[in-house]
Amino acid sequence: MSKLLEAAKLLLPEASEGRSDDQRLSDKYRFIEILTFADADEILAMLHYVIE
Repeated sequence: MSKLLEAAKLLLPEASEGRSDDQRLSDKYRFIEILTFADADEILAMLHYVIE
């Protein structure tokens, strides 16, 4: 599983439950950093997973 997909899963509502505000903010920053350097295939795979 790609790092991008793992980071995206942490942003989903069911994964965010029970996490502190600082952890959620850190998850968002990590996702943005990974997304910035991801290639197109990784981004498409992540989007297909999240949309389903």
